Amino acid sequence: MMHNRVVSWATLPIVDEKGMVWGSEFLYRNSPDAYVAFIEDADQATLDVLSHAAMNLGGGSFEGLALVNFTPWTITEDFCLCLSPRRVVIGLTALDDMDGMLRAIDVAKRQGYNVSLSVDSVKQFSASIAQRVDMVEFDVSTMSSNEAQRLVAMAQRHHVSILGKYISNRALFKAAKSLGCTLFQGFFFSEPVRYAKPRFSSSASLRMRLLKEIELNEPDIDALTVLVEAEPSISYRLLACIHAVCFSTVSAVTSIKHAIRVAGWQSVRSWLRLMVVTDVSPPDTLRNLAYQAAVRAKTLELAALESGQRDLANTLFLLGLFSLLDTQLDDSMDSLVGSLPVDTPLADALRGHDNGLFHWLGLVVMDEQGDFERVDQASAALGLPANLVSLCRIKSVAWAQGVFNLSR
Repeated sequence: MMHNRVVSWATLPIVDEKGMVWGSEFLYRNSPDAYVAFIEDADQATLDVLSHAAMNLGGGSFEGLALVNFTPWTITEDFCLCLSPRRVVIGLTALDDMDGMLRAIDVAKRQGYNVSLSVDSVKQFSASIAQRVDMVEFDVSTMSSNEAQRLVAMAQRHHVSILGKYISNRALFKAAKSLGCTLFQGFFFSEPVRYAKPRFSSSASLRMRLLKEIELNEPDIDALTVLVEAEPSISYRLLACIHAVCFSTVSAVTSIKHAIRVAGWQSVRSWLRLMVVTDVSPPDTLRNLAYQAAVRAKTLELAALESGQRDLANTLFLLGLFSLLDTQLDDSMDSLVGSLPVDTPLADALRGHDNGLFHWLGLVVMDEQGDFERVDQASAALGLPANLVSLCRIKSVAWAQGVFNLSR
């Protein structure tokens, strides 16, 4: 499957009767400058939005709830598990395939999600559907008053929230309120906020190995951890997704293996499948950065272990693994670190704050640059033997070559 190198999406606020923000709808866009969506493949459009929305809903960085549109296939394939039921309402558009739509609604409800259905007519909103969904959406500007009244009456009988959409002026807002709508959306309140990001990249053969691992009913956590740790981009997104879904119950993770165990196999499987199907292969420059970050990670981990500081090993591995993220993902380190469920000292070191962990990172960077006089000085300051980091780096290069040969 061919992908554009840029993923584009937009958000459009949803407000209540008092104009307070209830949340926002995440909308697919086929290009950065597209004002409306032109969707050729609804399943792929859903996955593209998910690949970025999944990381933007944690830690209080997003106001209110998110209405994210799915297709029946992306629900029954468990991609909705990439998002938290506490933060997300699943949106569906009414389809002629009634059985498929009802099956998707039932799957989403069993997994704990609220579901919203977008309809064009009252015929698409039967009592059996109204009993299943939590919200119904319709176009206030095009649906006749008589049909809208029948739709609202059906929703009210079943205690379903009512979202009036495409409200472009005060008259339509007033009409929607008179009909009984409880939520409102349209250009009268706000125009869409558009976003565009480079599509995430990872090694094609690594993705294939991940796909093989995640299709197992009983995962090999050790083997999966090795594959995830080989690609900083995937490691970062896995932790960011955990932060988005579990941020209220998980304060910090200490390693990739810890992250996999905290999130649970079903969620990890869904996130990794999403990455496998939406990533593109990286250019050589980004692949080299991934390799360099992996060497840094293993060097720091080995240095901690061999100096008797085992309690620092996992933290230092993550420090090295994520030390080049800003260049790899073309974003500020401050923004990227805000999406990670890591403790404050590690976050500060990644941001470049002068603390104990940052001195470890400086040490490995000096060794990369061949500045061995300063390496000796920095090693002494950290209580390490003068040649320890260089020896650990030699071992780490051999380790990384082995891992990356697997992913070529």
